[in-house]
Amino acid sequence: MIVKFKNFVTKHNLFDETDKVLISVSGGRDSIVLMKLFAQAGFVFGVAHCNYHLRGEESDRDERFVRDVCSKYGITDLHVVEFDTEKYAAQNKISIEMAARNLRYEWYNELCEKEGYTKIATAHHLNDQCETFFINLLRSTGINGIRGIPLKREINNNINGKKCHIIRPLMFLSRKDIDSQVNDNEFVDDYTNFTDKYTRNIIRHNIIPKLDEIQSNFPEILNKSIEQFDCTARLIERVLPSIFPKTTDNNGNTIITLPDNFDEAELQGYLYFMLNGYGFNLSQIKTISQSHKSTGSLFYSDRATLLIDRQRIIVKENIISEHLENSGCILVNDDTKTIDTPIKLEFNKVDIKEINSLKVGTNIALLDYEKLIFPLEISLPKEGETFMPLGMRKHKKISDFYIDKKVDYFTKCCTFAVRTDGKITWLTNMRIDERFKVTDDTKIVYKIEKK
Repeated sequence: MIVKFKNFVTKHNLFDETDKVLISVSGGRDSIVLMKLFAQAGFVFGVAHCNYHLRGEESDRDERFVRDVCSKYGITDLHVVEFDTEKYAAQNKISIEMAARNLRYEWYNELCEKEGYTKIATAHHLNDQCETFFINLLRSTGINGIRGIPLKREINNNINGKKCHIIRPLMFLSRKDIDSQVNDNEFVDDYTNFTDKYTRNIIRHNIIPKLDEIQSNFPEILNKSIEQFDCTARLIERVLPSIFPKTTDNNGNTIITLPDNFDEAELQGYLYFMLNGYGFNLSQIKTISQSHKSTGSLFYSDRATLLIDRQRIIVKENIISEHLENSGCILVNDDTKTIDTPIKLEFNKVDIKEINSLKVGTNIALLDYEKLIFPLEISLPKEGETFMPLGMRKHKKISDFYIDKKVDYFTKCCTFAVRTDGKITWLTNMRIDERFKVTDDTKIVYKIEKK
């Protein structure tokens, strides 16, 4: 078993001698087998245990057991944390399971940063892989859900020059294999694992055993298909962006082109991969594909807002329009140099003689300083507000200006009006007002730059 374990770690490059490894140990049979294999293989490691205080005395019993096991194995690098999981779940309006997961991974990140761990090993095995497959199948998650639990997943970008990952070194063992590696007195059981209250347990106790009767070694057989699903998804993820690259606009929004020769089913498959990571579920993606010609349609997930804009899709992560609408006005005095909210701007006064050395661009406004009355006022444009766009001799409603320029919803959310004495001098990233432009009579240029 030790040889198989070492070979699996090496084959999948899970960790090497330069890594500092932390094992997540609950006290259950899976994590105890993981710890035993690490110890028997001669690997150096630390142990982490979470007490979620969800099972009363049993939770404290598990903590004591893990401390005793570490003492038995001579492990001094032990980290224990206690969580008020129920309180956290109530405060964040999430399930107990999700609360425990969030607390656990937040703590893992802290340990990586403070203690320098680069790999955190969990005891997921092939039966866990099967259970997750069926759970995601029931949730209609698509190929990304049935491609399995990854053997290695990045959780932190840089720990002492190395990336920190969650690793699953037991993903070559089934439940039967694990049972053969541990005695009954070497672990503690969580009674919640034996109730059919949870979907995972129903699958574990009722579905997988039946399938194992039909096909012996079912977890291993299913895992081969899961590996193939993962290979297919990896191929698509690598090839698709080279054919249909995503781009970014001036506001940092992601632009996804909508191919005009795809049928609805092909478009749905395309969007499934192109929108991966933005939190849109399969039902939403289907609706988006059906609505791809409905310019102006908006879709929301917990991570992003999506806008259909002609032959393209614009995705903005964590849209802040509601915050902006409530941000009110910012006043800018004559001596103000910068502001950071609700928009990052830099202000400078420059002698007209230096105007040729100044940068130009849509993110920069060059105004006649002597025509300005301070303080300037900055806010989102007001309903019905007008200005005189550069090059024009009459006022125009900002709403009409947006329509003429085909300005999308997200750009509107990030466009501010800079006013002097109630008159707009500049629509940020758009156009300055004709009345405040630099002329032959200008002596001092007032430069505003959006950062």
